[in-house]
Amino acid sequence: MSQKQEKDMQPAKERRKPRYSANIKVLVFTKGLNHFESQKTANISTGGLFVCTDHPAEIGDKMHIRIILGDRDAYFEVKTKVVWVCPTGTGHPQGLGLEFYDVSSDQQEIISKILKDYINVKQ
Repeated sequence: MSQKQEKDMQPAKERRKPRYSANIKVLVFTKGLNHFESQKTANISTGGLFVCTDHPAEIGDKMHIRIILGDRDAYFEVKTKVVWVCPTGTGHPQGLGLEFYDVSSDQQEIISKILKDYINVKQ
């Protein structure tokens, strides 16, 4: 892979918050309340998450995410926008980098709790 291709594979923005490995089930709702289910996330931070999927999307697309919390019937919802699209065949998982937006302080507390309680932190 050339240096230009490698650079093109990087997320659109520099990461401002640390990412943590995660395998969390999520539902992603797109325009018209169509949804697709991702079997897992690859990572999450207080600013967003990476969803492993082959669902087509473009940078800037807005999506509503429902994060399923553990084995419980509990879930939490947040608005996101696509900031990175990773296609297949790149050596990285195929999927979408999603940034949280319009996050309330209550939602931010829940995200922080998810990171503390449900994530296997790799250091």
